[in-house]
Amino acid sequence: MADIEDTVESICENYSGYMKFGKLFTVIENIFKRYDISTDDNKYKLVSETLAKIYKMAMDEKMYGVAETAQNYCESLGIPASSIGIDTAEIVKQTEAFKAKIDAKKIEIEKAKKSLKKDIVRIEYYNLGELFYENGSMQKAAEAYRIAYCFSIHTEDIVSSSIKLGIVSIYNRNYTFGLKFVKEAVFKDLESPQEPKVSHLLSTVFALLHLGAGNLREAAQCLWERPICTQEELPIFGTEKDLAFYAIISGLLTLQRKQFKEDYYSKPNFRILLENYPEMLELGSTFINFDFDKYFKLLSQFQEEFRFDFYLSKNFFFMMQKCKKKVLVTYITPYKTVDLKEMADSIGMSIEDTERAVEELIETNEIKYKINKYNKSLSAKTEDYKLDSFKKAVKVGDEFIKGMESMLLKYHLRKITK
Repeated sequence: MADIEDTVESICENYSGYMKFGKLFTVIENIFKRYDISTDDNKYKLVSETLAKIYKMAMDEKMYGVAETAQNYCESLGIPASSIGIDTAEIVKQTEAFKAKIDAKKIEIEKAKKSLKKDIVRIEYYNLGELFYENGSMQKAAEAYRIAYCFSIHTEDIVSSSIKLGIVSIYNRNYTFGLKFVKEAVFKDLESPQEPKVSHLLSTVFALLHLGAGNLREAAQCLWERPICTQEELPIFGTEKDLAFYAIISGLLTLQRKQFKEDYYSKPNFRILLENYPEMLELGSTFINFDFDKYFKLLSQFQEEFRFDFYLSKNFFFMMQKCKKKVLVTYITPYKTVDLKEMADSIGMSIEDTERAVEELIETNEIKYKINKYNKSLSAKTEDYKLDSFKKAVKVGDEFIKGMESMLLKYHLRKITK
């Protein structure tokens, strides 16, 4: 309970804009999935207090769309909105005022369309997107920015609209949608480089879209090879520590140890990103140096710290499991026989947990070993190379026969049709 409260406070202090609210809603969703708040008074109180904070901050920042979302959460969770200070009448009033602004902007857009000047239409749609963005209405902001993008001609306009599309796609968790536009902007930026600040912001958006979409190799490539955005822009995406963790974890999951070791020491942007976080660098060095006990301890520490992460929370547990499995495979595969007791001591796990982990690797065919529970050992399965060669030869022969039959059939069909 206390650790979740600390997480909520940390989010309020270290994040800004819609990302702050997105992370808070992620915490609420995770609590709701894990616990029955209708029977747990402490969790009910925590969720209620978090929604009250979201509402107050949203009203203070004039993000009335977020305030309305907080009200909707109350309804879906069975929490009376008035009991946590949500003023439904005030939300309705501000929503009506916002609609009036949107209607006025739409009139300006119609005038711009009649002028037949594409750039004026682009500007008006971009400004419409800004209105929705400031209100916290990210779905509608995405549509307005998309239309602005379609009216963009110059590279700087394409990049500008793409960055905004990428940001709102992150907030909407519609990562593949954002990637379609940001990918083109990245190519445009390579052809005609923008000022470094813009290029770095674009690169950061590109990396985070890949991360959210589960394209970890591409995310690692962006974060290891390119500079990130400025400290002023960073809070709308996350903290520098967040990005450092994304870089190290995506590298661990997608790079082979040899490549990881080479890039770990040779990529300057990666080293700059992680220089303030020695524990992140240590996670990489323990993987490189086979310090498995320390590796597992650090991984468990980060698993606890990042369990409510905005980008990773959906697949986070499976990612951590994959990181652990990768090291187990690295430990086992060089040997024909493995003493499970020694292995358990080396990786800092109990013999029972080690056995279970190894059994899972065998079941999923990630290692070809047999486990001897009596002797607490593993032994590599011997392969019958002659049988494998025979099977391959038979397969090649079958394919050759099928190819010849197909060729003969085509030949006879041609003769008949002549």
